[in-house]
Amino acid sequence: MRKSFYDNLSNRMAVLEKLYAFFDKEVISSKELNSFCNNSKNGVDKYPHFIVRERKVSRGQFNIVPKHVGWATPADSPTSTNQDEIAIDTPKMVAQIVNLAAKRATNATESFVPDRDETYVPFGFYNDLRDIIKSQIFYPIYITGLSGNGKTMMIEQVCASLKRELIRVNITKRTDESDLIGSYELIDGSTLRREGPVITAMRRGAMLLLDECDLGTEDILCLQPILEGKPYFDKKTGEVIHPALGFNVVATANTKGKGSDDGRFIGTNVLNEAFLERFAVTVEQDYPPANTERKILEKDFAELGIERAIKKGTGELAGEAIEEVTYEGYGPGGVAVLVETTSDNKNRTVADLRSLFKSGGGNLGESGSVSWMFDRVGQLSFEPKTFSEDKIMEVALEAGAQDVTTQSDGTIEVITATSDLYKVRDAFDKAQMVPNASGFAYVPKTSVPVDKEKAPQLLELLESLEDHDDVQKVHANFDIDDKLLAELTAK
Repeated sequence: MRKSFYDNLSNRMAVLEKLYAFFDKEVISSKELNSFCNNSKNGVDKYPHFIVRERKVSRGQFNIVPKHVGWATPADSPTSTNQDEIAIDTPKMVAQIVNLAAKRATNATESFVPDRDETYVPFGFYNDLRDIIKSQIFYPIYITGLSGNGKTMMIEQVCASLKRELIRVNITKRTDESDLIGSYELIDGSTLRREGPVITAMRRGAMLLLDECDLGTEDILCLQPILEGKPYFDKKTGEVIHPALGFNVVATANTKGKGSDDGRFIGTNVLNEAFLERFAVTVEQDYPPANTERKILEKDFAELGIERAIKKGTGELAGEAIEEVTYEGYGPGGVAVLVETTSDNKNRTVADLRSLFKSGGGNLGESGSVSWMFDRVGQLSFEPKTFSEDKIMEVALEAGAQDVTTQSDGTIEVITATSDLYKVRDAFDKAQMVPNASGFAYVPKTSVPVDKEKAPQLLELLESLEDHDDVQKVHANFDIDDKLLAELTAK
C-alpha cells in the first residue's frame, strides 16, 4: 500500500506547528486552512488532508494543536529506531481527544509580551539571560538574590526586548497542582477543564516565570517532568501536552532553596533537592553597582521631569521659583472648570491655557469667576470591590467624614472637611483599609447637564488640559449621561 506524505509523524507535526504558529489559536476554519496551504510562501507542498479527516471539531472547524493524535512510537521493536513512527487506526481515541479539547475552557488569547520600560538599565545576568531566551533552547534557570535587586524586572525586560511572551506565577505556600496545571470549573452548567499557567505557557512556547518559588511547598514537585523539558501527561484528561518551541522556565527566589536561618525571609522553605537539580544553572543576582544606580536615577529623573526641579533645589538654576496657581474658566455648554497648576513661568502657563480653552470651545475666566461653584474638600477613593460600602461608611462616619458616595464605575469616594482629611485617613490605616488615592479636591456644588453635541468637545478640552506639563489636576461640574460617557470614552 502506497504511503502518504503525512503518514510520517514528523511531516504531520511540521505542518501543524506552522499552522499553530501562524494563527496562534487552537481551532481554525476550513477557509483559513485552505488559504494558508494555497499560499506558496508558507511552504506547504502537500495538502494536509489528515487534518480534515482526523481533527474535525465541528462543521468546518479543525483543531491544529501540535500534538500526537492517533499515533504511537514502538518501544521495544528490534526493527525500529527512535525516528520510526507507526500509524495506528484509533478513531475512538481521536474522537475522545477532540472531545476533551472542546471541553477545555478558553484561556486568554491576548499577547503576554511584557511592556518595555524605557527607564530600565540592564546589569548583572541580563545579557546572558537574553542570549539563552533568544536561542529558544530549553534551559531552566534558577535566579536567587535579595529582595529589590531587580530579578523579576530583568526577566520581564529581557522578554520585552525580544518580544517574547512571559507568563508569571507567584508561588506561595498555598500554590498547588491545580493552580499550576489546571482545574475543573463549572461554567454555564458544564464542567470544563481550565488549564493553568504552566500548561498555557507550554502550549504557547512562552517563558514561564516561577516567582518567589522558595515560598512553595512539596506541591510544586508536580513540575518535575516539565523542568526536564519533557511532555506532560495530564492525568485528569489523559492528554499529553508537548512543549512548543521556545518554552523555558525561569525561577526567582530570595534564597537558594535552603531556607532562611537569619529570619530576613520568613516563610521561605527548604526545597526538595530533586526540584532544585532540575535547573540547569543557579545564578546569584547582586544589587547594581554604583555607576548603574546612577544611570537608573538619571533615567528616572528624566522620565518624571524632576531633573530641572532638582537643579533648582540645589541652586543651579537660581532666580526661578515654582508657584502653585489655580486658573478658572468655562468649557462648552457653560461647564465650570478649575485647573490646578505648578509652574516656574506663570506667563507661559496662562498663555498656554488660554489657547487650549479657546481651541476647545471655552474661555479662560478671571479669578473667582467659577471657584464659588465648588467646595474645597478632602477626598479618599477606594477601587470597586476592594472593601464593602458598608464597612467603608462605618469607618468614615465614625472618623468624622462628611459623606460617602459610590460612582457609576463602582469607585467609592469618602468626602471630608479639609481639616479632617488626615484624621480620617489615619482611621482607615488603623482599620487596615488603605485607599487607592487621597488628597484635596474641588467638588462641584451643582452640575451642568451636557448633551451629546457638546460632550465630545468638552471631554477633548478636559483631556488637553490634563495633558499639559504644568497642570496637576482639572475639576469640572459637568453631568453627562452614563451611557453616552461610556461610548465617548471607548472611542
